[in-house]
Amino acid sequence: MKRSVRSFLAAALTTASYVLVSAEVRGIDRPMSIDQVQRLENASADLMVSAAARGDLHAVQGFLETGIGVDATNADGFTALMWAAGQGRREIVDMLLGRGAHINLGSHDGTTALMSAASQGHLEIVKTLLVKGAQIEARRGDGWTALIWSAAENQVGTAECLLVNGADVNAADERGLSALILASADLHEDEGSGRTLPVVQMLLRHRARPNQAAHDGSTALMWAARKGDLAVVRVLLTSGANPNATDIHGVTSLMHAASGSASPSVAAALIARGALVNAHGRRGESAVLLAAARRTPAMLNELLAHGANANQADSEGRTPLMAAASRGRAEAVEALLRRGADVGRRDAAGRTAFDLALENRYTQIALVLKNSGTR
Repeated sequence: MKRSVRSFLAAALTTASYVLVSAEVRGIDRPMSIDQVQRLENASADLMVSAAARGDLHAVQGFLETGIGVDATNADGFTALMWAAGQGRREIVDMLLGRGAHINLGSHDGTTALMSAASQGHLEIVKTLLVKGAQIEARRGDGWTALIWSAAENQVGTAECLLVNGADVNAADERGLSALILASADLHEDEGSGRTLPVVQMLLRHRARPNQAAHDGSTALMWAARKGDLAVVRVLLTSGANPNATDIHGVTSLMHAASGSASPSVAAALIARGALVNAHGRRGESAVLLAAARRTPAMLNELLAHGANANQADSEGRTPLMAAASRGRAEAVEALLRRGADVGRRDAAGRTAFDLALENRYTQIALVLKNSGTR
C-alpha cells in the first residue's frame, strides 16, 4: 500500500473515531453534558498533537476538519504546532500556520514552538517561525530562552540563527546560567569531550561574556574545568576567562578541576594562564587537598610540580596527607611524603595522618607513615 493511501486511511479512521466517540458519549437522543464535551475535546486534542508529532499531516487535517481548534492542547499544554516544530515536521508547521495557529503560545512549562524547533536543530523551521513573528526572548518557566536551550543542546546552527536575529547572547535563566555556561558545562556528557567546542566558540564570536557568573558564582571556565574539557578550557582562557575567579564558596577553576574528573593537562593549562596553585576556598580547601583524595595521583603530582604546598591545611586542620591517608590513596601518600609532607601535623580533633589511616583500616599506609618519622 502506498504511503499516501495509508495516510488517507489513517486520517479517515481518525475522523471516524472522533465521530463514533462523539456518538457514544451523546447516546442516541441525549444531549452531551459540558463535562462530556470537555473530555471529548481533550481526548481529540491529545490525538491531534500526537499526530503532528509523528508527522501525520492527513490525520492532523482530519482532526481540524472535525472542528478541533488549531491551538488545541494536550494534557501538558502543548499544541500541534509546538510538537510539529520540535520534531522537524515542516509541512505540518506550514499548514498549521496557514490555518492561523498562534505562534507564541506556551505550554504549561512555557515551551514555545520556537524553543522546540531551535533546541532540536530544525533550522528552516526556526527561520519560518522568526519570519512569522515568533518572540525570540520568550522564556520557559525555568528562564530558558530558545538560545539558551539551543546552546545547551549543542545546536550551533539554530543558536547562531537566533543570535543573527537579535537574541541576547548573555541572557541567563533563573539560576543565572547563560548559554555559554551551559554549553561549557555540556550537561549531556559525564566527562569533557570537546563536543560542545563549536557552539562555545560561536557564542564567544558573538560576544558572550567569558566571565559572566551564575547566581552561585560559577563561570563557564569552572564548569569546563570540573568536567575536564581541555579544549573548552583553552578557548575560554584565550578569550579572557579569569582562572582565579571564585564561586560563592571561594572555589576557583583549578580547585574545581582538582575535585572533578579533569586530567593534569587541564590544571597545567589553568596554571599557565596564572591560576594560583595555593588558593583556598572559604573552608580552607585547596586544589592540592582536593587532588590528594582522588583515586590516582596524576593531578596531585601536577600540582606539586607547580609548587603546591604539601602541608596546606583547611579550616579543620586537615592536610593533603591526611586526606590521602584517610581515603587509602597509597600513591598520593608517597608523593606527598617525597614533597615534605609533615607526618606529625594534627587536625582540629587532634588526629594525625597515621591515626586516620588506622581509623579507616588502611594498615599498610599507616605502616608507611609510621616508618617515615614521628606520628
